[in-house]
Amino acid sequence: MKHQTTLIKWEDRFNTGIDEIDRQHRKLVALINEFGMICGKAGEKEISQLLDAMVDYAVYHFQTEEKQFLVKTPYLDAHLDEHQFFIDKTARFGRTFQEDTARAAGDLLGFLVTWLKNHILETDRVHLAGFLKTAPDTAGKKQV
Repeated sequence: MKHQTTLIKWEDRFNTGIDEIDRQHRKLVALINEFGMICGKAGEKEISQLLDAMVDYAVYHFQTEEKQFLVKTPYLDAHLDEHQFFIDKTARFGRTFQEDTARAAGDLLGFLVTWLKNHILETDRVHLAGFLKTAPDTAGKKQV
């Protein structure tokens, strides 16, 4: 696979207005960019370790997002389904590294970039951030 530099450049349009979520999104972008840089240079073990770290961080991030929903919203089930889809698909890519590392890495990079951009711009910015900016928390204050 050809050496990549920056796959995702952080843009202001990715900001949700929720600091903790935005910090975690930036970390996910950095991990994806790091993954792109090592593909084609690193061995299967290093790629696998970074993939594991990326999935672990994504799970942590998803748990953070899911805690933000204090009440069930119309979008919660779809949001949770997107998180599970990401975890399942990334795990499947991890298993294919043993068969064809270069092809699997290229396919995974394409998936990661597309999925994360769409998830941030469509799901998190529209549904999660929109909900949290309008929903009262348990103390009667608006969450941001």
